[in-house]
Amino acid sequence: YGDQEQQVPLPECQPEQQATGAPEAIGTALGAQILDSLRVVTANFVKLEQTVTARLSAVEVRLEELEDAMAQIPRGSNSESADVES
Repeated sequence: YGDQEQQVPLPECQPEQQATGAPEAIGTALGAQILDSLRVVTANFVKLEQTVTARLSAVEVRLEELEDAMAQIPRGSNSESADVES
């Protein structure tokens, strides 16, 4: 969205006035475009941050559930190791 160049129209005035007024008009217009772009980038960053935080929280919940399930698995039972050996 920020990759497209936009033409900044020069103010309607006499040629000698246009030469002195053009840099200020261009600078003002470019400054406004840069600020708008920064606002968009900031808004996108906030949305991405919220998405990443939500996904990380979901992963943490699943990890806790997995740890709980693993804690319930019997450890070192001889009947399982005897079945594997025979």
